[in-house]
Amino acid sequence: MLRMLVWMWAFLSILLVAIGAWLGLSWAPSEKYMGEVQRIMYVHVPFVQVALLLLVANFIACLGYLFSGRWGFDALAQATVEVGLLFGSVGVVLGAIWAKPTWGVYWTWDPRLTASAVLLIVYYGYWALRQFTEEPERRARWSAVVGILAAVNAPIVYFSVTWWRSMHQTFTGKLDIEGPMRFVWHYNSVAFLCTAALLVVLRTHFALKQRGLEVAMPPPPPPLSPKLPPSVPKPSPTTPHPGPEGL
Repeated sequence: MLRMLVWMWAFLSILLVAIGAWLGLSWAPSEKYMGEVQRIMYVHVPFVQVALLLLVANFIACLGYLFSGRWGFDALAQATVEVGLLFGSVGVVLGAIWAKPTWGVYWTWDPRLTASAVLLIVYYGYWALRQFTEEPERRARWSAVVGILAAVNAPIVYFSVTWWRSMHQTFTGKLDIEGPMRFVWHYNSVAFLCTAALLVVLRTHFALKQRGLEVAMPPPPPPLSPKLPPSVPKPSPTTPHPGPEGL
């Protein structure tokens, strides 16, 4: 029954994304300032929004593990950071592709772009910490602390265009996205959120299985000291055999 629900969820996610692609490429009208290139917004913005939501969920999971010590929270923290990094990285790449015809460059140290880069670097460090720490309890505890500290970057990314003057306000602030365009944007946000939630559920399930194997495994035996071969006693000096003179 559970397997059937997962397959239905996967089919629904694929269907929603396919309909969203058709809406964004064909149904929505062209934006009057940017033209056809603006259509990348229907993927770029939802990807970044979903990534930020997943990193907020990671923060909650990290708090849950520190206060309860339950492995389910640790597995959820692992799943949300991995799927969040996937969506965040793709979202930043799509933003760079959109920036080239709009701003004239793929990358500039705009406040929001800089904050997004710092966010990704910090969470990739969090992911690396999980990969290279072998002992399960230590890994879960350390990564939970890092995940809580790293979450400070999420509101900085979100409010960066409000706190500082940025190119997002100068160029993308002119977008006229009322009516059908706004509907497609929100529709795709729901479609990608449904897809991300499925990936998180599946990754949490596999992480819990792995955690069960790690906790059930006995600790590795201490290293054995190398056995030295038994020492051969040295022959005691013998009295020389008397020669003919002594006879």
